[in-house]
Amino acid sequence: MTHYQFYYSRWHFLGTLLTGFGLIMVGLALVLMKRWWFLTLGVALILLGLFAQLIILHRLLTNPVVLDVGPKGIAYRYGTFSNKKLIWLPWANVQDIKLGDITYERYGADVPLPVKLEYITIIVTDGFLKDYSMFKDNIFITGNELRITTSNLRKFNAKDLLAGLKANR
Repeated sequence: MTHYQFYYSRWHFLGTLLTGFGLIMVGLALVLMKRWWFLTLGVALILLGLFAQLIILHRLLTNPVVLDVGPKGIAYRYGTFSNKKLIWLPWANVQDIKLGDITYERYGADVPLPVKLEYITIIVTDGFLKDYSMFKDNIFITGNELRITTSNLRKFNAKDLLAGLKANR
């Protein structure tokens, strides 16, 4: 009964936490200018900064398990504010798991470096993920493939995931 659990990375969200703080500071500076258009923009920036802070602080304080590999299957939690949003993948429905990364060459002509996104692809049986969608649930699903980004997981190591797969499959 071995469980391998992967959590959100605190270092990964530090940049977003600081960005939220920066938005609040710029918004406060605009509010202090006492012009109606600066006041409107300032209040909007303050609200955006507070919202970003709320999301990140919730993830850091509750420390939810994002990916749980256990003897009965794989549990993937994807909700922003709710730890109850879960995709349960029993071993009988998991066909293949691929570790990989995708590299986008460039987003525009002025971007000098390619952007790299590392992910795990879990391929399941036909129709198993039909109740989930990329737009409704904000998760990466293409047909029978569920993609989980690994760059925001704390201390993610492919060896640990493979050890969990071998021990529980």
